[in-house]
Amino acid sequence: MTLEKILHMIGGGGETSYAKNSSLQECAIWNAKRIIEHEVANFNLEASSGRFAMAELGCSSGPNALLAFSWILNTLKERSHNLQMMLFLNDLPSNDFNTLFQYLPTFYEGVKGAYEEEQLMMQTYVAAVPGSFFERLFPDNSIHFIHASYSVHWLAQVPKDLKNKGNIYMSKSSPQGVFKSYLEEFQKDFMLFLKARSKEMVPGGCMVLTLLGRRSPDPSSDECCQPFKLFSDALFDMVSEGLVNEAKADSFDIPIYIPTLLELRAVVEAEGCFDIGGEEIFEMNWDAMEDADHLYNDRSLSGIRASKILRAAFEPMLLTHFGEDLPLDDLFLRFANNVCNYTGKKKKFINLLVTLKRKY
Repeated sequence: MTLEKILHMIGGGGETSYAKNSSLQECAIWNAKRIIEHEVANFNLEASSGRFAMAELGCSSGPNALLAFSWILNTLKERSHNLQMMLFLNDLPSNDFNTLFQYLPTFYEGVKGAYEEEQLMMQTYVAAVPGSFFERLFPDNSIHFIHASYSVHWLAQVPKDLKNKGNIYMSKSSPQGVFKSYLEEFQKDFMLFLKARSKEMVPGGCMVLTLLGRRSPDPSSDECCQPFKLFSDALFDMVSEGLVNEAKADSFDIPIYIPTLLELRAVVEAEGCFDIGGEEIFEMNWDAMEDADHLYNDRSLSGIRASKILRAAFEPMLLTHFGEDLPLDDLFLRFANNVCNYTGKKKKFINLLVTLKRKY
Protein backbone atom coordinates (compact mmCIF):
# COMPACT_ATOMS: atom_id res chain seq x y z
CA MET A 1 0.00 0.00 0.00
CA THR A 2 1.42 3.40 -0.96
CA LEU A 3 2.14 5.97 1.72
CA GLU A 4 -0.28 8.39 0.06
CA LYS A 5 -3.17 6.09 0.97
CA ILE A 6 -2.28 5.67 4.65
CA LEU A 7 -0.51 8.85 5.75
CA HIS A 8 -2.91 11.01 7.76
CA MET A 9 -3.39 12.26 11.29
CA ILE A 10 -5.98 10.64 13.58
CA GLY A 11 -9.32 12.05 12.50
CA GLY A 12 -12.46 12.88 14.44
CA GLY A 13 -12.62 14.69 17.75
CA GLY A 14 -11.72 11.92 20.19
CA GLU A 15 -9.14 12.01 22.97
CA THR A 16 -6.34 10.79 20.68
CA SER A 17 -7.39 12.85 17.63
CA TYR A 18 -5.20 15.39 15.88
CA ALA A 19 -7.87 18.02 16.49
CA LYS A 20 -7.33 17.65 20.25
CA ASN A 21 -3.58 16.99 20.16
CA SER A 22 -2.07 19.52 17.79
CA SER A 23 -0.84 22.23 20.18
CA LEU A 24 2.69 21.84 18.78
CA GLN A 25 1.51 22.52 15.23
CA GLU A 26 -0.65 25.42 16.43
CA CYS A 27 2.34 26.98 18.17
CA ALA A 28 4.38 26.69 14.97
CA ILE A 29 1.67 28.53 13.00
CA TRP A 30 1.53 31.33 15.57
CA ASN A 31 5.29 31.75 15.22
CA ALA A 32 4.72 32.48 11.52
CA LYS A 33 1.87 34.97 12.06
CA ARG A 34 3.87 38.18 11.72
CA ILE A 35 5.57 36.87 8.55
CA ILE A 36 2.25 35.86 6.99
CA GLU A 37 0.65 39.21 7.77
CA HIS A 38 3.69 41.15 6.55
CA GLU A 39 3.78 39.31 3.21
CA VAL A 40 0.04 39.73 2.60
CA ALA A 41 0.14 43.40 3.62
CA ASN A 42 2.85 44.02 1.02
CA PHE A 43 1.42 41.84 -1.75
CA ASN A 44 0.77 43.61 -5.05
CA LEU A 45 -3.02 43.40 -5.38
CA GLU A 46 -3.16 45.42 -8.60
CA ALA A 47 -2.33 42.35 -10.65
CA SER A 48 -4.83 40.10 -8.87
CA SER A 49 -7.85 41.06 -11.06
CA GLY A 50 -10.18 41.37 -8.07
CA ARG A 51 -9.51 37.91 -6.65
CA PHE A 52 -7.03 36.43 -4.21
CA ALA A 53 -6.44 32.67 -4.06
CA MET A 54 -4.59 31.05 -1.20
CA ALA A 55 -3.89 27.46 -0.24
CA GLU A 56 -3.12 25.62 2.98
CA LEU A 57 -0.99 22.60 2.03
CA GLY A 58 -1.07 19.70 4.47
CA CYS A 59 -4.08 21.12 6.30
CA SER A 60 -4.93 17.96 8.29
CA SER A 61 -8.23 17.78 10.19
CA GLY A 62 -8.20 20.31 13.01
CA PRO A 63 -8.97 24.01 13.49
CA ASN A 64 -5.30 24.92 12.91
CA ALA A 65 -6.01 24.72 9.17
CA LEU A 66 -8.02 27.96 9.30
CA LEU A 67 -5.71 30.03 11.51
CA ALA A 68 -3.53 31.46 8.74
CA PHE A 69 -6.63 32.06 6.56
CA SER A 70 -8.21 34.19 9.28
CA TRP A 71 -5.09 36.38 9.58
CA ILE A 72 -4.83 36.74 5.81
CA LEU A 73 -8.48 37.78 5.51
CA ASN A 74 -8.13 40.32 8.29
CA THR A 75 -5.05 41.79 6.62
CA LEU A 76 -6.67 41.94 3.18
CA LYS A 77 -9.89 43.58 4.36
CA GLU A 78 -7.80 46.53 5.48
CA ARG A 79 -6.41 46.89 1.97
CA SER A 80 -9.32 46.19 -0.36
CA HIS A 81 -13.11 46.39 -0.08
CA ASN A 82 -13.97 44.39 -3.16
CA LEU A 83 -12.04 41.15 -3.38
CA GLN A 84 -13.17 37.62 -4.09
CA MET A 85 -11.31 35.29 -1.74
CA MET A 86 -10.67 31.64 -2.57
CA LEU A 87 -9.34 29.42 0.20
CA PHE A 88 -8.12 25.94 -0.73
CA LEU A 89 -7.58 23.25 1.91
CA ASN A 90 -5.22 20.54 0.70
CA ASP A 91 -4.18 17.22 2.14
CA LEU A 92 -3.95 13.60 1.04
CA PRO A 93 -7.23 11.83 0.18
CA SER A 94 -6.99 9.79 3.41
CA ASN A 95 -7.30 13.00 5.47
CA ASP A 96 -10.48 13.45 7.55
CA PHE A 97 -11.90 16.40 5.64
CA ASN A 98 -15.35 15.83 7.18
CA THR A 99 -14.07 16.78 10.63
CA LEU A 100 -12.31 19.80 9.16
CA PHE A 101 -15.50 20.98 7.46
CA GLN A 102 -17.24 21.08 10.86
CA TYR A 103 -15.10 24.07 11.78
CA LEU A 104 -16.21 26.04 8.72
CA PRO A 105 -19.54 27.41 10.04
CA THR A 106 -17.74 29.14 12.92
CA PHE A 107 -15.11 30.39 10.48
CA TYR A 108 -17.78 31.72 8.10
CA GLU A 109 -19.59 33.49 10.94
CA GLY A 110 -16.39 35.22 11.94
CA VAL A 111 -15.70 36.28 8.37
CA LYS A 112 -19.26 37.46 7.83
CA GLY A 113 -19.27 39.43 11.07
CA ALA A 114 -16.02 41.20 10.24
CA TYR A 115 -17.20 42.12 6.74
CA GLU A 116 -20.62 43.36 7.82
CA GLU A 117 -19.13 45.42 10.63
CA GLU A 118 -16.95 47.30 8.16
CA GLN A 119 -19.49 47.16 5.31
CA LEU A 120 -17.11 45.34 2.99
CA MET A 121 -18.09 43.57 -0.21
CA MET A 122 -15.54 40.75 -0.05
CA GLN A 123 -16.76 37.26 -0.89
CA THR A 124 -15.09 34.17 0.55
CA TYR A 125 -15.18 30.68 -0.96
CA VAL A 126 -13.61 27.61 0.65
CA ALA A 127 -12.92 24.29 -1.08
CA ALA A 128 -11.01 21.09 -0.31
CA VAL A 129 -8.39 19.88 -2.77
CA PRO A 130 -7.40 16.28 -1.95
CA GLY A 131 -4.12 15.14 -3.44
CA SER A 132 -0.37 14.95 -2.92
CA PHE A 133 1.44 18.29 -2.89
CA PHE A 134 4.35 16.58 -4.62
CA GLU A 135 2.13 16.73 -7.72
CA ARG A 136 0.07 19.45 -9.43
CA LEU A 137 -2.98 20.59 -7.49
CA PHE A 138 -4.10 23.84 -9.17
CA PRO A 139 -4.28 25.40 -12.67
CA ASP A 140 -1.40 27.44 -14.06
CA ASN A 141 -0.89 30.91 -12.56
CA SER A 142 -3.88 30.61 -10.23
CA ILE A 143 -2.52 30.85 -6.66
CA HIS A 144 -1.33 34.04 -4.96
CA PHE A 145 -0.35 32.78 -1.51
CA ILE A 146 0.57 29.38 -0.05
CA HIS A 147 1.01 28.44 3.58
CA ALA A 148 2.40 25.06 4.65
CA SER A 149 3.21 24.38 8.28
CA TYR A 150 4.63 21.11 9.60
CA SER A 151 3.91 19.33 6.33
CA VAL A 152 6.89 19.76 3.98
CA HIS A 153 9.21 17.69 6.18
CA TRP A 154 7.03 14.65 5.39
CA LEU A 155 8.39 12.62 2.47
CA ALA A 156 6.45 11.16 -0.44
CA GLN A 157 7.70 7.72 0.58
CA VAL A 158 10.08 5.98 2.93
CA PRO A 159 13.49 5.81 1.20
CA LYS A 160 13.83 2.48 -0.57
CA ASP A 161 15.94 -0.45 0.61
CA LEU A 162 16.84 1.01 3.99
CA LYS A 163 18.91 -1.30 6.16
CA ASN A 164 18.33 0.43 9.47
CA LYS A 165 18.02 -2.48 11.91
CA GLY A 166 17.04 -1.50 15.43
CA ASN A 167 15.97 2.01 14.46
CA ILE A 168 12.86 3.74 13.13
CA TYR A 169 14.75 6.84 11.94
CA MET A 170 18.28 8.05 11.47
CA SER A 171 20.41 7.49 14.57
CA LYS A 172 24.03 7.24 15.66
CA SER A 173 23.95 3.51 14.90
CA SER A 174 22.49 3.88 11.38
CA PRO A 175 24.73 2.95 8.43
CA GLN A 176 25.94 5.86 6.28
CA GLY A 177 23.75 4.64 3.44
CA VAL A 178 20.66 5.44 5.52
CA PHE A 179 21.65 9.11 5.80
CA LYS A 180 22.34 9.29 2.08
CA SER A 181 19.00 7.69 1.18
CA TYR A 182 17.00 10.04 3.41
CA LEU A 183 18.74 13.15 2.04
CA GLU A 184 18.27 12.07 -1.57
CA GLU A 185 14.57 11.37 -0.98
CA PHE A 186 14.12 14.82 0.56
CA GLN A 187 15.95 16.49 -2.33
CA LYS A 188 13.83 14.64 -4.88
CA ASP A 189 10.53 15.28 -3.10
CA PHE A 190 11.14 18.94 -2.29
CA MET A 191 12.18 19.53 -5.91
CA LEU A 192 8.87 18.02 -7.05
CA PHE A 193 7.03 20.24 -4.57
CA LEU A 194 8.71 23.38 -5.89
CA LYS A 195 8.27 22.48 -9.56
CA ALA A 196 4.53 21.95 -9.07
CA ARG A 197 4.13 25.23 -7.16
CA SER A 198 6.18 27.17 -9.71
CA LYS A 199 3.55 26.41 -12.35
CA GLU A 200 0.56 27.06 -10.10
CA MET A 201 1.62 30.35 -8.52
CA VAL A 202 1.33 33.76 -10.13
CA PRO A 203 4.57 35.71 -10.66
CA GLY A 204 5.28 37.47 -7.38
CA GLY A 205 3.25 34.90 -5.45
CA CYS A 206 4.45 34.02 -1.96
CA MET A 207 4.92 30.82 0.03
CA VAL A 208 5.49 30.69 3.78
CA LEU A 209 6.83 27.32 4.89
CA THR A 210 7.41 26.11 8.45
CA LEU A 211 9.04 22.73 8.97
CA LEU A 212 11.13 20.78 11.42
CA GLY A 213 14.80 21.55 10.93
CA ARG A 214 18.21 21.30 12.48
CA ARG A 215 21.29 23.49 12.96
CA SER A 216 23.80 20.67 13.12
CA PRO A 217 25.26 19.22 9.90
CA ASP A 218 24.87 15.79 11.54
CA PRO A 219 21.49 14.33 10.49
CA SER A 220 21.52 12.03 13.54
CA SER A 221 22.10 14.83 16.06
CA ASP A 222 20.04 14.84 19.24
CA GLU A 223 18.54 18.23 18.37
CA CYS A 224 16.45 16.62 15.63
CA CYS A 225 16.40 12.88 16.32
CA GLN A 226 16.08 12.49 20.09
CA PRO A 227 12.25 12.25 20.24
CA PHE A 228 12.31 9.54 17.56
CA LYS A 229 15.13 7.75 19.43
CA LEU A 230 13.00 7.71 22.59
CA PHE A 231 10.06 6.31 20.61
CA SER A 232 12.33 3.73 18.97
CA ASP A 233 13.57 2.68 22.42
CA ALA A 234 9.97 2.14 23.56
CA LEU A 235 9.17 0.07 20.48
CA PHE A 236 12.26 -2.15 20.69
CA ASP A 237 11.81 -2.64 24.43
CA MET A 238 8.49 -4.25 23.50
CA VAL A 239 10.30 -6.33 20.87
CA SER A 240 12.70 -7.64 23.53
CA GLU A 241 9.69 -8.59 25.69
CA GLY A 242 8.05 -10.47 22.83
CA LEU A 243 5.18 -8.01 22.52
CA VAL A 244 6.10 -6.80 19.02
CA ASN A 245 7.46 -8.74 16.06
CA GLU A 246 11.15 -7.92 15.56
CA ALA A 247 11.11 -8.18 11.77
CA LYS A 248 8.13 -5.83 11.64
CA ALA A 249 9.88 -3.34 13.90
CA ASP A 250 13.10 -3.47 11.87
CA SER A 251 11.17 -2.71 8.68
CA PHE A 252 9.31 0.29 10.10
CA ASP A 253 10.88 3.66 9.19
CA ILE A 254 9.47 7.16 9.52
CA PRO A 255 8.88 9.08 6.24
CA ILE A 256 10.26 12.39 7.53
CA TYR A 257 13.43 14.32 6.76
CA ILE A 258 14.61 17.14 9.01
CA PRO A 259 16.86 19.41 6.90
CA THR A 260 19.26 22.22 7.60
CA LEU A 261 18.66 25.62 6.03
CA LEU A 262 21.61 24.92 3.71
CA GLU A 263 20.02 21.69 2.46
CA LEU A 264 16.67 23.39 1.89
CA ARG A 265 18.28 26.40 0.23
CA ALA A 266 20.26 24.17 -2.14
CA VAL A 267 17.06 22.63 -3.54
CA VAL A 268 15.38 26.04 -3.92
CA GLU A 269 18.37 27.38 -5.84
CA ALA A 270 18.63 24.26 -8.01
CA GLU A 271 14.93 24.47 -8.97
CA GLY A 272 15.40 28.12 -9.88
CA CYS A 273 11.86 29.56 -9.94
CA PHE A 274 11.77 31.04 -6.44
CA ASP A 275 13.70 33.70 -4.58
CA ILE A 276 14.26 33.20 -0.86
CA GLY A 277 12.60 36.19 0.78
CA GLY A 278 13.48 35.32 4.36
CA GLU A 279 14.83 32.59 6.63
CA GLU A 280 14.43 32.15 10.38
CA ILE A 281 15.08 29.46 12.96
CA PHE A 282 13.04 29.16 16.16
CA GLU A 283 12.66 26.57 18.91
CA MET A 284 9.62 25.02 20.58
CA ASN A 285 9.32 22.54 23.44
CA TRP A 286 8.39 18.97 22.57
CA ASP A 287 5.32 19.66 24.69
CA ALA A 288 4.19 23.02 23.31
CA MET A 289 1.75 23.53 26.19
CA GLU A 290 4.71 23.65 28.55
CA ASP A 291 5.51 27.05 27.07
CA ALA A 292 1.96 28.27 27.63
CA ASP A 293 1.33 26.78 31.08
CA HIS A 294 4.84 27.08 32.53
CA LEU A 295 4.53 23.53 33.85
CA TYR A 296 8.24 22.89 33.72
CA ASN A 297 8.20 20.88 36.96
CA ASP A 298 5.36 18.55 35.93
CA ARG A 299 7.49 16.16 33.89
CA SER A 300 4.93 13.34 33.82
CA LEU A 301 2.18 15.54 32.36
CA SER A 302 4.61 16.98 29.82
CA GLY A 303 5.61 13.46 28.73
CA ILE A 304 1.98 12.42 28.32
CA ARG A 305 1.14 15.46 26.20
CA ALA A 306 4.22 14.98 24.00
CA SER A 307 3.19 11.35 23.57
CA LYS A 308 -0.36 12.33 22.52
CA ILE A 309 1.01 14.74 19.90
CA LEU A 310 3.19 12.00 18.40
CA ARG A 311 0.40 9.42 18.57
CA ALA A 312 -1.98 11.67 16.61
CA ALA A 313 0.56 11.63 13.75
CA PHE A 314 1.97 8.09 13.95
CA GLU A 315 -0.94 5.84 14.92
CA PRO A 316 -2.44 5.35 11.43
CA MET A 317 1.00 4.37 10.02
CA LEU A 318 1.69 2.05 12.95
CA LEU A 319 -1.61 0.23 12.62
CA THR A 320 -1.15 -0.24 8.89
CA HIS A 321 2.37 -1.62 9.36
CA PHE A 322 2.00 -3.72 12.53
CA GLY A 323 -1.69 -4.56 12.46
CA GLU A 324 -4.59 -3.89 14.78
CA ASP A 325 -3.15 -6.07 17.56
CA LEU A 326 -0.27 -3.65 18.23
CA PRO A 327 -0.59 -2.59 21.93
CA LEU A 328 -0.71 1.13 21.20
CA ASP A 329 -1.60 2.30 24.71
CA ASP A 330 1.37 0.44 26.14
CA LEU A 331 3.70 1.73 23.41
CA PHE A 332 2.82 5.38 23.86
CA LEU A 333 2.84 5.13 27.66
CA ARG A 334 6.41 3.81 27.43
CA PHE A 335 7.28 6.69 25.12
CA ALA A 336 5.72 9.18 27.56
CA ASN A 337 7.84 7.71 30.36
CA ASN A 338 10.96 7.96 28.19
CA VAL A 339 10.23 11.63 27.55
CA CYS A 340 9.60 12.20 31.26
CA ASN A 341 12.88 10.53 32.24
CA TYR A 342 14.99 12.11 29.51
CA THR A 343 17.76 14.14 31.14
CA GLY A 344 19.29 15.77 28.04
CA LYS A 345 19.98 19.49 27.89
CA LYS A 346 16.95 20.39 25.78
CA LYS A 347 13.52 19.04 24.97
CA LYS A 348 13.03 21.33 22.01
CA PHE A 349 12.30 21.06 18.31
CA ILE A 350 14.26 23.24 15.90
CA ASN A 351 12.01 24.84 13.27
CA LEU A 352 12.77 26.48 9.94
CA LEU A 353 10.57 29.37 8.78
CA VAL A 354 11.18 30.20 5.13
CA THR A 355 9.54 32.68 2.74
CA LEU A 356 9.73 31.97 -1.00
CA LYS A 357 8.71 34.39 -3.76
CA ARG A 358 7.78 33.21 -7.26
CA LYS A 359 10.11 34.92 -9.69
CA TYR A 360 8.68 37.18 -12.39
